[in-house]
Amino acid sequence: GNQIRRVADLVFPGLLDDGETGMQPLSSACLVLLDAGLTPARLAKMKDAGVLRLLSQGGAIRREEVLTRLRALAARALPPPCGQDDLLARLRCKVAMLRAVRAEIACEERQMARSLAQTPCAWLLTLPGAGVVLVAHLVAELGDPAGWRSVAQAFSYAGCAQRHKQTGGPENEGYSLGLPRDCNSRLKLVLLQLAFHAGTTPHPVRRAAGLGGGHRLQRHYQKVEARGGKSLLSTARLLLRIAFKMVHDRTPYDPGAEEGVLSVEEEAAWMNATLEAAAAKIAKYDLAGIPDDASCVSAFRAFAKEYAENLSTRNL
Repeated sequence: GNQIRRVADLVFPGLLDDGETGMQPLSSACLVLLDAGLTPARLAKMKDAGVLRLLSQGGAIRREEVLTRLRALAARALPPPCGQDDLLARLRCKVAMLRAVRAEIACEERQMARSLAQTPCAWLLTLPGAGVVLVAHLVAELGDPAGWRSVAQAFSYAGCAQRHKQTGGPENEGYSLGLPRDCNSRLKLVLLQLAFHAGTTPHPVRRAAGLGGGHRLQRHYQKVEARGGKSLLSTARLLLRIAFKMVHDRTPYDPGAEEGVLSVEEEAAWMNATLEAAAAKIAKYDLAGIPDDASCVSAFRAFAKEYAENLSTRNL
């Protein structure tokens, strides 16, 4: 991406500046224009219909506005440098490489999602702010759930547990050595990212139900943050404790809803919407060929149905 930017600034200055063109840098529309060898001189010779056709191929929105901005940008562009044909050839090669990398990433994410969908760890998708990539990364670093021992061990393995030292007898106070450097840094990174997202993201279904969007992890994050504590580390420990229970019990995230706020019908609808939202996160990937009895999507829907039945029985 950086190499494309450097060459594109020579060929068509400002083309990858979203403030100038209204297009997201290195988006599909930008890549189509770069691959077509668009320069200020060529743009001046092209009809509007031809440029709009290229923008349409890249899926650009507000194409007429983008076209107007491109023509204004081309009108004040500096003369092209020497060897422009070589620059355009290099640009096409780099665009092809970027597309290939993105295609490979998409394949890896699809395989990641397919693997996650067949494990009980998919229940972690019901956490607010938790997507397929973050959850799959966490699970990959923790390993098989059957081998998970304790929250304290996983927290220490991630290098999130503070080290303390105390010498000179019990009358001397101990002191903190900070976080260890010898740890699983990948697990630490993804765990803290999940803690941040869960702590700062309202629960989407609760918010849609008019309950404010607050939930257990968010309230904990805000409480520790308000007193000046280590909100990320504290929320990460709580998140691990909740995640272990969710995976072992195969249950969705419990945001700590207030008792008596929702009727039986509303609570059943709330749970169904929560699980459908989690299923939508992973269903956008290709899950074809996965048996229903092994897919988390089927497990989510079965849980929602059983939950509604249990609520009805309890109400009777």
